[in-house]
Amino acid sequence: MPERVTSGERDAVPLLRFAVPFFLLGAVLFLVTAGCRVSGGGTPSIGAAAAAPDQGILLGRVLANEALVNASMLAADGGLVPVPGAEVWIEGLPFFPHAVTNASGEYIFEHIPLGAHRLVASYTSRLTRMPLKCRSGALVVAAGQPAEFPAMSLFAATKTVSGVLRDAVGTPLPADMRVIVWGEIITTRVGGCFYGPPLPTAETLTDLSVLPTSASTSPTSRPASSTVMVPLVTRGTSQQIDVTIPVTPGETVLNHPPVVRLTLPKTVLLPGERIICAAAATDPDPADQAKPMSISWSASIGTIVKTATDAFSAEFTASLSTGTATISVSVADARGATSTASLRLAVSETQGGNASETEEDLTPPTVVLSSTAGSVANAAFPVTIAFSEDVFGFDLSKLTIGNGTASNLQRTTANRVYTCTVAPLVPGLVTVDLAAGKVVDAAGNPNLAAARFTRSYGMDAPTVVFSSTAPQTTNEVIPLTITFSEEITGFYLSKLTVKNGVASDRRMTVSNRVFTCIVTPATTGTVTVDLAADKVFDASGTGNIAAARFMRMYDARPAVTLSTTASATTNASFPVVVTFSEKVSGFDLAKLAITNGTAGDLRTIEENRIFSCIVTPAANGSVTIDLAAGKVIDGVGNGNLAAKQLFRTFDNIPPTVALTSLSPHATNATFSVTITFSEKVFGFDLTKLTLENAVARNLQTQTENRVYSCTIHPLVSGNVTVDLFEDSVSDAGGNGNVTATQLARLYDNIPPDNQNAVLSKSWAVRGSEPIGILPSGDAYNTIWLAPEGTTTFAHSQSMTSVYGEATSILAPALEGAYRLFVQDFAGNVSSASTAIVQVDNTAPGNQNTVLAANAWVRPGLSVAIESSGDTGNTVWLAPYGTTLFYPAANMTNASGTSLSITAPLTEGNYRIYIIDNVGNVSQPSSAQVTIDAVPPSFSTTYPQTANVTMSAADILVKLSEDGIVYFKHYTSEQSVMTAAGLKAGGDAFPQSSGVEGTINLMNLEPNTLYHAYFAIEDNAGNLNPNVVSLSFETSAYGYGN
Repeated sequence: MPERVTSGERDAVPLLRFAVPFFLLGAVLFLVTAGCRVSGGGTPSIGAAAAAPDQGILLGRVLANEALVNASMLAADGGLVPVPGAEVWIEGLPFFPHAVTNASGEYIFEHIPLGAHRLVASYTSRLTRMPLKCRSGALVVAAGQPAEFPAMSLFAATKTVSGVLRDAVGTPLPADMRVIVWGEIITTRVGGCFYGPPLPTAETLTDLSVLPTSASTSPTSRPASSTVMVPLVTRGTSQQIDVTIPVTPGETVLNHPPVVRLTLPKTVLLPGERIICAAAATDPDPADQAKPMSISWSASIGTIVKTATDAFSAEFTASLSTGTATISVSVADARGATSTASLRLAVSETQGGNASETEEDLTPPTVVLSSTAGSVANAAFPVTIAFSEDVFGFDLSKLTIGNGTASNLQRTTANRVYTCTVAPLVPGLVTVDLAAGKVVDAAGNPNLAAARFTRSYGMDAPTVVFSSTAPQTTNEVIPLTITFSEEITGFYLSKLTVKNGVASDRRMTVSNRVFTCIVTPATTGTVTVDLAADKVFDASGTGNIAAARFMRMYDARPAVTLSTTASATTNASFPVVVTFSEKVSGFDLAKLAITNGTAGDLRTIEENRIFSCIVTPAANGSVTIDLAAGKVIDGVGNGNLAAKQLFRTFDNIPPTVALTSLSPHATNATFSVTITFSEKVFGFDLTKLTLENAVARNLQTQTENRVYSCTIHPLVSGNVTVDLFEDSVSDAGGNGNVTATQLARLYDNIPPDNQNAVLSKSWAVRGSEPIGILPSGDAYNTIWLAPEGTTTFAHSQSMTSVYGEATSILAPALEGAYRLFVQDFAGNVSSASTAIVQVDNTAPGNQNTVLAANAWVRPGLSVAIESSGDTGNTVWLAPYGTTLFYPAANMTNASGTSLSITAPLTEGNYRIYIIDNVGNVSQPSSAQVTIDAVPPSFSTTYPQTANVTMSAADILVKLSEDGIVYFKHYTSEQSVMTAAGLKAGGDAFPQSSGVEGTINLMNLEPNTLYHAYFAIEDNAGNLNPNVVSLSFETSAYGYGN
């Protein structure tokens, strides 16, 4: 591709990001030679007008191989033929009007800027429908003489470029951004999508430029743009590219300054006079209209201050000296675009004028060219010229038409909106332009140039054909086939316009070319389907031609409705009405299908359309009525649609009802009653109940229309009855209820008062022991022992009960004071008894105080003890482990305060036990009392002497049990010696059982024979009556025996 020549010889902007789904980017991008061939030139057949000094004229011819255009044309220039109707434009001047070649293939451009230019020629062959295109090399246009380009040869254009354009941050460009490819302007669509024009087959790369919204649209301007190099693909393929253009998001949105208007109430002021100046501003950009503006005021002389309530008004105070003051207001929008309006006024000692003044109108009118025709036209098409305000001087001569003529100017809104008809000349692009300065508004402002309006004429646009297997008149859904002449994109059912029906079930049968759907008619009548122009596009971006309207007549099959006035559940025969949507023939009762019933009494309500009959149920249960499809026909033979089934429930069984209560038969309080019906009923409320000696309140629904509950409030003591009589309510079939079995309760709210007779005295017992009571006089009563203050009675360790005629009751298990209560069958409770039942489970614990130390005693003798401290106690002397206490040979007792107790008669070891007045037994005492009736004895060989000296002797003793040795020694033998005498007159020596003891006799005479006598007594006081004697002799000197 040759080097692109633009104003100022700018370099192309480098490519920032370039994502391509094919392999072409693997190659290094080079600039290549021009995409057309340069051959011999010729002289244009039209004269060139004189150009201005800074403008020039450019002319040339367009040729093509005759096989590519029209085989009947004569060959010239070595096999090339001139191409009439080809569109030619200057690549670097995208807004300069295009030229169209004449019959000799010639074209001419006038009033073009001086400098280097390059041309592009385009043509679509009528014979082959193939687009042709070429681009010239650069040629310099100089002042003074026309510049003739070498003839350009057209080539087949089978390449293109399409995809998505993004700005420098990766956001898709907005719709309607202008994109230039080979000098041809295309616009982006939603999501940044674009579709390039056809380009020559030999091309592999092209430059693609995006114009900012602020770019000048002057025909002679060379607008600055952002450009990248992109690869080409074959037209008709699905390959697309993703292109990043190095523009910032702000460059794609044009920011127009606000339009400001300033008004002064007076034009001449006295020195020091004050006035209020008013301003108004509107923002032409819709995106900025809701955003705040900033306002500033200024005055050349005098002072001006914003008012406190409105920034769009200001108070101006004239100077004290005369002169001319200029008042200005500047308004900036949210993005900083600013406009300023100014007015002058005079400050004078005399007021020669007092008219208000408003700023002049400096806003030029704008214009929009549009058409209802699609992007591809096959005939003359309408164009609408709409100005932004009233203008003057517009006629068809102000329009510049490329490849066409304009006619039939019509004014639809005076001085503002016009229409005309544009007739294309030859196949190709038709352009409509309105240059700047062609008309003026009321203030004399000339118009701005309109954006170029284009339509393709005779181009190869996609066509579409509707077809269907449905007959012209049908009573079914309509299958529809949509066939396009080539592969397209963007077809959905929403693109169709369907009247009197709905399209659904879209399917594609041939890739992107043939589709099917189902059209469901809405009502009887004509069903139409349309596809307007430009609803879908081919690979080149060409929109479709509008399809021929598809039509079918829908004659609906007769519908039928089965209805009845009977309720959903009935207990009798019921009427049925059969209503058809139109007149039918062939209906009788045999056409109805009835289960669990029969139909009769057929009548005609409206001839051949509405009938009635009576359906008589056969048995309880569901009754259904059906009318199947095709049982009758309308006037054109359409069989009826199946009716929606009609069903009713037949029920002639009356509902039953049960009145129940969890309350006991006798009660002393309000009680709940549940009313349970055997099926759902209607009409029940508390007024349906019949009550005696009570009222019912608080109705609650437990199961809707079937189970209810309420509270019965008795009035006085006595019988309370609740009844629900027959036919008080009815079920869904109208059957009245059966009379309920009466519910009866005895209401008694008088409590018993004989609790002190039942428990006439207080008791002290252990837990769970029985106590004696008197009968309450009523077997249905309950007698309770419970803590004082008890209101709720239930069996526990602190509460016991017996029936009303009992003569004893167990004390509660837990220790404490209890009262007796009498509760009758209705639940009334007496006051607490005066008498108390004291439960004592604590045994005495002072047994070791009563017997603090061991004691020995002979049977039947008294044993000293301490008082237990309680006269109600009993002190027992009994064997260890005794649990049952009673007087016996081995068991004795004493009162609780006694200071002694008699020893049992039976020998043994005994412990003290204390039993309190309720029978709680203490633990046995640690000390024991030993009962012993047998005297002790000396062990064999004892007593005996040891260590006898001149003055002393040791007597060794050993006893059979603990006791005391009584002894006395004499120098002569005693004839009579008794144990009692020794105890009374002798010495005592305590001795433990089985242990050898030594009695020391001192102060003896030497060489003397002594006679010692011994008696022994145990700790119990048993004295052995036998006296034992022992003789020994002291030595004359030293130690003896």
